[in-house]
Amino acid sequence: MEVMTSYKPCRWNSSLSAPRYKTQYSQATSEPESMLALKQIEVTSQKLAQCAVLCVRLAIEIGLFDNLPPSAPFTLHDLIQSVGTDPEFTGRIVRALATLNIFEEVDDGTFRQTALSQEWGNKFMQSYTRYLWDSVIRAMSQYDDFFNTISFVSPYDLMSSPYTFSKGVRNIDSFSLVQQDPKAAKTLNEAMTKDEVLLVDIGGGKGQSIQSIISTYPDIKGWFILQDLRAVSAMGEVVCPSGVDAQPYNFFKQVQPIRGAAAYLLKLALDNWSEAECRTILRNLAPAMRGYNSKLLICEIVLTDSQPDLQKVLYDINMSFVAGKERSLKQWCSLRGYWVPN
Repeated sequence: MEVMTSYKPCRWNSSLSAPRYKTQYSQATSEPESMLALKQIEVTSQKLAQCAVLCVRLAIEIGLFDNLPPSAPFTLHDLIQSVGTDPEFTGRIVRALATLNIFEEVDDGTFRQTALSQEWGNKFMQSYTRYLWDSVIRAMSQYDDFFNTISFVSPYDLMSSPYTFSKGVRNIDSFSLVQQDPKAAKTLNEAMTKDEVLLVDIGGGKGQSIQSIISTYPDIKGWFILQDLRAVSAMGEVVCPSGVDAQPYNFFKQVQPIRGAAAYLLKLALDNWSEAECRTILRNLAPAMRGYNSKLLICEIVLTDSQPDLQKVLYDINMSFVAGKERSLKQWCSLRGYWVPN
């Protein structure tokens, strides 16, 4: 029987997995044997996956991705001179990044950027990685303790989530807690994107989505409004062009003040909240809409009702740390059924 060869373990996975499974994969004589070895490679790779994230996090912290030549080769010595850190330690981090295919090693001690390293040169991706490591992964280290305290049920209390548990506090929701830490709040906000109002971006952080729309369609006509919590608005540094109106808005406590916009955008906002909170958000939005002339744009992950994508399922587990969830198509339809626009 011909062995399946169309899908092979990537270098990242295979480099972190047990050698015996790689041998089993290379010596497989049937598709079932090949698939079994591949699954074992993927599982064992996860043992050290956090070390890969750690290497990227450390590289960001010391400025390793900043000011690299776009295509020309650079040496380890160049990097050490640029960041001014300990040569031996920097060499270990760079070696790991090259093994993870984040840098391409073109010669002994000489490297070139890849699409991945260029991506992490982006300030948005740097902030996202900081947030992932500093807030999410650290909180995950206490997941077992948290779920023991609630007898292993899905978290539903916004005032008692895995994140708040990891911080040792109660009676406060995760997002209010983040806002109490200026550094964490800044990192989270950076990791988020004619006179007629064209679009109201609700909970839009620093305006990355509006910036993307205007950059893609520079001749678009209409007024853009960016809304988020007062604490977010007060931080400044909005990335969208001048002329975009940034205003504070709390979608739990206020009815939407901008009436009759062509579109209202909720991007990666509803997955942070339970059904009850989502219904409150939508109820506060509904009175502002003008029938069929206003559209609600919900940009979220949708899980298929059967055999959902693994990455999306893991996103759902990740969202549980703030008592949120990713939803299936049936769950989105059920949620939508609670809201009828005027």
